[in-house]
Order: sequence, then C-alpha cells, then structure tokens
Amino acid sequence: MIRYLSTIICCAIAALLPTTTANESPAAAEVDVTITPGQTQQLAISGDEAALSDKVLWLEIKGTQTGELQIAALSGTCTPTIATLWADDGTRLPMQVQNGTNNSQTHYSIATTVLNDKVHSCRAEITFGNLLTAEEEIRVIVEQLSPPWWKSLLNKVTNFNPDDIPLSYIIGSAAGLLLLIFAFFGHRKPYTPKPPPYTLTCDFGTVRITAKELSRDGGYIIGRSANCNWQIFENTISRQHGRLSLVDGKLHYTDLGGANGTYRSNKELPAHSPVEIQNGDVLELGRVSIKVTINREA
Repeated sequence: MIRYLSTIICCAIAALLPTTTANESPAAAEVDVTITPGQTQQLAISGDEAALSDKVLWLEIKGTQTGELQIAALSGTCTPTIATLWADDGTRLPMQVQNGTNNSQTHYSIATTVLNDKVHSCRAEITFGNLLTAEEEIRVIVEQLSPPWWKSLLNKVTNFNPDDIPLSYIIGSAAGLLLLIFAFFGHRKPYTPKPPPYTLTCDFGTVRITAKELSRDGGYIIGRSANCNWQIFENTISRQHGRLSLVDGKLHYTDLGGANGTYRSNKELPAHSPVEIQNGDVLELGRVSIKVTINREA
C-alpha cells in the first residue's frame, strides 16, 4: 500500500515539472527599437537579456521611412553577422553587409539597405559564431539617414519613389539634356564687341571715341596740352584747340578760340559756337587735318 502511494506522489510531482526533449531549445531573443530619421539609436544587450542559446537575435526596427538604413552589431567575443533583413510585408530586403574586426579586436557586422515609402518597419536577423555568456554584451547601432528634400517632396506630391528610376533612364535623360544645351548654345555666334561709333584720323594717329566719352562734362578736348583727351604735339595747334560733344544725340564740334582757328571745307568755323559734324567731314586744326568717321550702326 505504501509502495503504491509513493508511486502516485512521484507521478504527480513529475507532472508539475517542465519537460524538455533533446531537440528542443529556447526561443530566439527579440529586441525592439524605434528610430527617427537623422538620429542614431544605440543598444547594449547583455547575455542574460538576450538568452542567445540558439545564437540568433531578432531586431525589430520600427518607424522607418524612405532613405538609407544602416545597422551595426558589435561584440568583443562573439562573431556577429547580420544574416537577413525582412520588410513588414514579409519580403526580403536587399542589403550590403560588411563583416570584420577593428583595431580593438571588436567583431562587427554592418548592413546597409535603402528603404522606400512602402516599408514602415523591418526585422533584422543577427546570428553569432558562438554562445553569448551572461557577462558579455552585444552593442547594436541603428541609424537612418534623412532622405534629400527633393525626394521627400516628390514622394508627397506624386507618391513616386525616385529610387525606382532605372539607371539607363537617368543616363538617357542626362544625355538628352546635354544635347539640348549644346543645340541652344553651341550654334550661337561668338560675341564680338561693336567698335566705338566715332573715329578721328590724322597723321598723328587714330582715336576711337564712345558716346559716353562725348557726354562727359566738358566734352572731348583736342589740343597740345597734356590735360586734353587727345594730345597732338604740333606747333599750330593751341593748348586747348577744340571740343567734341553730343548735342541732342548728334556730334558737334566747338572751336575754343585758338590763334589758328578751325576750318571745314576751307571755311573757318565760328569760335565758341557748336557746329554739327557729318560723317566724312575733315577738320583743319592749324596744319593738322582730322577726318571724322561716324559709324551709324554702333
């Protein structure tokens, strides 16, 4: 009787204890993190918290937006590897992974992917080469770069992701734009400045005068003095012999009362009285003949 009673008690105790089999292992650890574009989130996960008996850590990343997402896992003893990255709709995301060891003998795994506006969260599977003890920890860094302003604006206006544009389309559009620019600017005539509208020629040289010079206070002075606009070294020319100016947009000459005067077509011009000058006129200042050329198109 006592033997049967003890058997019943042992069975009841065994029923209350948890049962495991040789093929069973605890579930993989899961960690949640919510990110903000443009900011970096860092996590330090201890061995007790992770309970990585099966060498897998699932990282749930929430709050993702359009742009580049970068995940880094670092450990001093374990060898982390970011194995896969899944979108919230169950599709596997393409990524570039770089694994290695830095100068401080820290093992790292860095994964980079580009998300579109349809992905609002994702799960990263991080595996390890050996078990993580309670004294160790894993550092996880998550960062999402803010998308360029023009991408965000384009997404809001057209609900179109610029990252979906084929590279061949971008290259073709750029080539077409270059052709249009060349067609517009390539056949334009080179700029050649127009010559000044007034030209004076004599045995002492040639000067070209602009309308701006003639419109200055005092006009354009011809004479023997160094203060004149056109200095001519000749004894029959006075220190300030004559002045050219514009009157109502027309060229005029004024004799300044020198000893030898000024002649045109063998007729002496009155002193201190502006006289209109025509194209081809020849002014006689003493023994110096000055031919006046007016370019009407300048």
